[in-house]
Amino acid sequence: MRSSNLGEYTVLNHLRFADNVVLIAKNEKELITMAEDLRKVSEEFGLSINMAKTKVLTDISKFGDIILGGSVIEMVQEYRYLGQLVVFDKKIEKELKVLRGNAWKAFWD
Repeated sequence: MRSSNLGEYTVLNHLRFADNVVLIAKNEKELITMAEDLRKVSEEFGLSINMAKTKVLTDISKFGDIILGGSVIEMVQEYRYLGQLVVFDKKIEKELKVLRGNAWKAFWD
């Protein structure tokens, strides 16, 4: 994408993977704008954002609530995206434990 303004695009292709979307923003204001643009454009095409599965992960300490479509998006300290744990601290022990467990499971199955 060239910018955070999704409204510039009129043709959408390959929506079959649209359920795995990550928005990366520099600050709270930019994230709010991007999320609202995504919500509006999605609705134009008959799509909706599942608020139960939508999360905010940030390393900014003073980050206010993000409200999208009248609902507050849950703030989390970690998130599993496409099978990988995403965290901002450098503690990767939890992810390594999962990977080791999956490797042993594959070995013994």
